[in-house]
Amino acid sequence: MVLRRTNIRSLKEVIQDVLKENKLDKGLKEQELMRQWSTITGKMVANSTKNIYIRNRVLYVYIQSAVIRNELSMIKEGLLEQLNAPFEDALIDEIVIGFDLNHID
Repeated sequence: MVLRRTNIRSLKEVIQDVLKENKLDKGLKEQELMRQWSTITGKMVANSTKNIYIRNRVLYVYIQSAVIRNELSMIKEGLLEQLNAPFEDALIDEIVIGFDLNHID
């Protein structure tokens, strides 16, 4: 008699299901999105970024340089698309770029 396993799933699928059931997948995706910031914006912007977080589908970024902050403000829509691109569903709807008053250039 041969036993057949019809419900075989990969470890990745099982972990994804556990994360989804416990509502942890959104937080992990948000962390991944924030890690992408430096890859998408480049080293100079990453070095000027002093704080970054997501709250209520809004990405808040605090920049040390007023010049870089102004440049980023002009390309916010493109950044929004690039940051959301790797994910099936958009994680953020808006980007707020602020000036970090604790680190004035």
